[in-house]
Amino acid sequence: MTVIFFTSTFMSLYKNNMFLLCIGFFTYYSCITAYRSLKLKKLHINQSPSKFDWFIEIVFGLTHIGFVCFAIYLLLHQKTTFGIISLVFGLIGLRGNQTTINRFRKKLVYKNYWLLAHIGGMLGSYIGALTAFLVNNYKIVPLPPIVLWLGPTVFLVPLISYEINKHQKKSVKLEVK
Repeated sequence: MTVIFFTSTFMSLYKNNMFLLCIGFFTYYSCITAYRSLKLKKLHINQSPSKFDWFIEIVFGLTHIGFVCFAIYLLLHQKTTFGIISLVFGLIGLRGNQTTINRFRKKLVYKNYWLLAHIGGMLGSYIGALTAFLVNNYKIVPLPPIVLWLGPTVFLVPLISYEINKHQKKSVKLEVK
């Protein structure tokens, strides 16, 4: 995913394609936080996130804020479809930042918080990869752009929620200190 992230970033800047940049950042953020959640399994005991973990949240948090600002700009200029797309990805990304920062600050409910974060992040990156595939192969799948861009999110987020809820029900709750 790191190679894909850097190549999509380069290609989006080279081709001046803001939405390829958007999907590349969104997908990589989901993937890297899922990966890092496996390294941060002991936050509930005595582990602290590294400076690298905080760096990830700052960089991608600013990126997600940029998506929201870009969405506002597009919506004000009557570019509704891509304004909505940018807004959705920005807000979902900011929600991911909030969740991860809460985890870093030890606001943990379930003992398997790391697994829940891993599931959410990996499936979120799958949404991004599927979205990129559909958008780049729009001739095969002749649907309106907003459906190509947001269809995987609308369809798969409820499944992600279901999967996470299933694992939460099996999990032990942490004692509140």
